[in-house]
Amino acid sequence: MEKTQDRLSGGETADYPEFWKVRVLIQQEADVLEVLALSWLSQESRWLYLIKTPFATWPKYVVGTTDATNENPEICFRCGHEEFARKEFDALNGGAHA
Repeated sequence: MEKTQDRLSGGETADYPEFWKVRVLIQQEADVLEVLALSWLSQESRWLYLIKTPFATWPKYVVGTTDATNENPEICFRCGHEEFARKEFDALNGGAHA
């Protein structure tokens, strides 16, 4: 999977309004506690995301993709440990999560 922009996480400083728009759309979902990473996948024309859910048990972390309006999300990976979720995000994103 090819990415065109670096994903945002933690202390975002990017000036890409589309990142902020999609981040807000995803964050507003009831099953999202926090958006941990976000990346645009140009070949698929979809956003790759890593979220932390509010659930006390599995799945605590979810990696998935969605369209620009967050109306067509697809779950790619679910697990209970952030480390494994970040590894899956990295694999789907084509590189290490810095």
